[in-house]
Amino acid sequence: MNKKNIIVITAYFFIALIFFFRFLDGKEIFAFKDLSRFFYPLRHLMVEQIRSGILPLWNPYIYCGAPLLANLQINFFYPLSIIYHILPFDLAFNYYIIIHYFLAACFMFFLMRNFKLSNYASFFSGLVFAFSGYLLSVSNMNTSLSSVVWLPLAFLFYDRMAINPKYLVGLALMLACMFLGGEPTIVYITVLALFFWGLIISKEKVKSIMFLLLAVMLALGIAAIQLFPFIEYSLLSNRTSAVNFDLIAMRSLPIRETINFIMPYFFGNQLLAGGYSPILLGNKIQDWLLSSYIGIIPFIFLVFAFSKKMLKPSLFFAGLAIVSLFMAFGRYTPFFYVLYKIIPGISLIRYPVKYLFLTTFSIAALGGIGFDEFFKKSVPAGRVAISTVGLFIFGAICLTAGIFEKQLFFYLKGKYHGLPPFFANILWTDLRFNLQSLRYLFFILLAFAVLFFFRQKKLIKNAAFCFVIIAALFFDLLSNNAALNIPSGLNVYHEATPNIKILSSKGPDGRLFYSEELEKQNRAVYGEDYDKALIEAKDKLAANHLIPFKIYDCFGYESIELQDYWQFYQYFLKKNPNRKIVDMINARYLADIKPIKSNGLKLLSKTEYFVGSLYLYENKNALPKAFTAGSFGIVKNRKDILLAMADKNFNPQKFVILEEKPKITGGAEYKEAKIKKYGALEVIIEVQNTKPGFLFLSDTYYPGWKVFVDGKEDKIYRANYLFRAVELEEGKHIVRFIYDPWPFKLGMAVSCVFLLLSAGLWFLL
Repeated sequence: MNKKNIIVITAYFFIALIFFFRFLDGKEIFAFKDLSRFFYPLRHLMVEQIRSGILPLWNPYIYCGAPLLANLQINFFYPLSIIYHILPFDLAFNYYIIIHYFLAACFMFFLMRNFKLSNYASFFSGLVFAFSGYLLSVSNMNTSLSSVVWLPLAFLFYDRMAINPKYLVGLALMLACMFLGGEPTIVYITVLALFFWGLIISKEKVKSIMFLLLAVMLALGIAAIQLFPFIEYSLLSNRTSAVNFDLIAMRSLPIRETINFIMPYFFGNQLLAGGYSPILLGNKIQDWLLSSYIGIIPFIFLVFAFSKKMLKPSLFFAGLAIVSLFMAFGRYTPFFYVLYKIIPGISLIRYPVKYLFLTTFSIAALGGIGFDEFFKKSVPAGRVAISTVGLFIFGAICLTAGIFEKQLFFYLKGKYHGLPPFFANILWTDLRFNLQSLRYLFFILLAFAVLFFFRQKKLIKNAAFCFVIIAALFFDLLSNNAALNIPSGLNVYHEATPNIKILSSKGPDGRLFYSEELEKQNRAVYGEDYDKALIEAKDKLAANHLIPFKIYDCFGYESIELQDYWQFYQYFLKKNPNRKIVDMINARYLADIKPIKSNGLKLLSKTEYFVGSLYLYENKNALPKAFTAGSFGIVKNRKDILLAMADKNFNPQKFVILEEKPKITGGAEYKEAKIKKYGALEVIIEVQNTKPGFLFLSDTYYPGWKVFVDGKEDKIYRANYLFRAVELEEGKHIVRFIYDPWPFKLGMAVSCVFLLLSAGLWFLL
């Protein structure tokens, strides 16, 4: 590595530190959106399980038990996750995110250098890509961040394969990293983009496509240890069973929001309360991406990218930018629907706005190419004259808009009927911010024009010109994008709120059940500031926040859910919960936004919040997590099981519904079983039967769980639609459940084989 590359890497390192300086000492933690509610608790659980000596395969705290590793979100096998096992968790959580931005910039730089761009131009591209609104927004969609940063290296290695076949192994490793990063949709879209790169750019097209297919096969083999459990989970989930266009096209990017590439938050700021609201914007909104801002500077240079030397790559990136942008528009153009119908796999990728990662990547590449070409040729006088006239016209528009600021506001306000004062104030704030952005845009263009004039007159050297432009780009991105990452104090994550203390003091026996109304209310956070809002969300017992406190939840918050659980929830628990079923699933605690009038409930607390109330009860009628029942029925049709359980005569204390005929005839009485150990991967229960019967465990039935009765392996029956039962003869028994999934073990073997195969290919090629 030469001296200039070391300088570039060092510069990126310090730029990353500047963008994230608030998070460096660990006193404040990344917390916005899914970071606090989803990634932090799940990864905290992963680290906790590893430190206790077990693999993070199962999460016993949500959904009556659910796969942990198989859901991709903890990134256990992702190489950079090693940081969680080196640093204290809170610090690791921050540095895991920060390091990805540093790497994204470096990887983009090396890709541009591969295209023979100058150091300045390559540095420019890396800065645009890594600190764009898109990439900084997806810090809260952690798996998207972990996958997207490897995109430049994937293109680099694929392009280099034409010179050295060894890079095939490098490409396979990059694709495997992207998958292990937790976002398979990014991998799939990247492979499609690489396919067209090989088809359009490569001189040996057939060879390139064949090498790409081989790299994909190697990547899948390397990632098999994660891939196989994920496939099993996906096939059992509602992701594959509940697919339709409306669901897939949710969170499409409204066409009008393309202006956000050069004017941030034009339609409102999601980071501010009410700042991005359907009351002002109607139904054409998306709340997945906070900002797509790149700024005007890359677009200034983009127009110079289409020189003869770089024409094919530039046209490719331009086409990729346009296609991905139209894909991001989703439901708002017919283009997405056509590709949804004809390209396999597109129908499984939710949220079209995700496709903007390719748009951002392509603009960063084009900006760098244009930056390089700008210094290689003179700009025609006619284009200079047109640009000068355009600049003066734009300045006149800015001046006029500023003069008639109030008139514009009243005109816009008149478009709404009965606009509440709160939103009228937001409209005024947004208008003033946009006019300020307009003036800022004019200032940048004017400053560039002055610099350009000095350069034309040779009053400034190219190196100084480059430095000023890159500095301007840095400050532009810093001022508009750095605030996309909201921090929270340590107390937000670690503080046990009053209701959490109540549940913790009662011991680990029993799950929490809350109403659909409370679950919907907890999808958003409310408070005087963000920290207080998150603390209130915890005290309102929002899903997943309870995991670090070892409180068991009947529900949860996951990217995918088991189809059986989803059906069970829809039928029994969503509206007017069936109390008999609620009792059966060991729901010892009930929570609602209003009082619950029912027998057997003891009010534990009533709390008023910034928005809403919470009533927390102890349910005296809740059945234990494990108990014996003596009678059974066999119902093979899954829908009929739900009907049978809904029957008023169904008594879970005495009766279990199975789908296969057992060996015993039953007869045991209802009796609580003694749980000797309740771990993530092992549950040990002591049972004393006077007659043959069934041990019922209200944990999720899932492949990979095995049972041993008195040391001998036995059969687990799927019972009462979603749960587990084991047949027992009379007498005293020790029943041991262990989670030992074969997809994980097979995947481990396959990954080892493919890693060795990749190493062999590296030496052979």
